[in-house]
Amino acid sequence: MSPDAEKYIDSLISGLDQVEPPARLLDTVLVRIEGERRRSARRRLVLSACLGLASLSALFPAVSYLVRDLAGSVFGRYLALLVSDGSYLVSFWSEYLMSLAESLPLTSLAGVLAAVLTLLASLKLSAKYLSQLQTGIAPA
Repeated sequence: MSPDAEKYIDSLISGLDQVEPPARLLDTVLVRIEGERRRSARRRLVLSACLGLASLSALFPAVSYLVRDLAGSVFGRYLALLVSDGSYLVSFWSEYLMSLAESLPLTSLAGVLAAVLTLLASLKLSAKYLSQLQTGIAPA
C-alpha cells in the first residue's frame, strides 16, 4: 500500500466519532457466559446420570446371563480340580490353564465388565459435574 493511501485511511479513521460501549455490557456478557456454562454443566450432569442408570439397568441382566453361562459351562468343574487334585495341576498345569481359559464364558464376562466400567465412568462424571455446579466453577 502506498504512503498516500495510508494517510487517506488514517484521515478517514480519525474523522470517525469514537463509539463507547454501554457501561454494563461487560458485566452482562460475563453473566450470560456463566449462565450458559452452568446450563451446560447441568445438561452434562443429566446425561451422565442417565448413562449411569442405563448401565445399572444393563448390569442386572448381564450378571444373570454370566451366572447362567457359568452354571452351564464346565468352568466350575475345572475350578474344583484346583482344590481336590493338586498333583494333577503340578503335572499338567499348562493344559489345566488352557482348559480353564477355554471354558470361561468370555462373552457374558465382557458384558458384565462393560456395564461395570460404564457405570463407574458415569458416576465419576456425575460427581465432577455436580461438584462444579455446587462450587460455581462451571466447565469452560
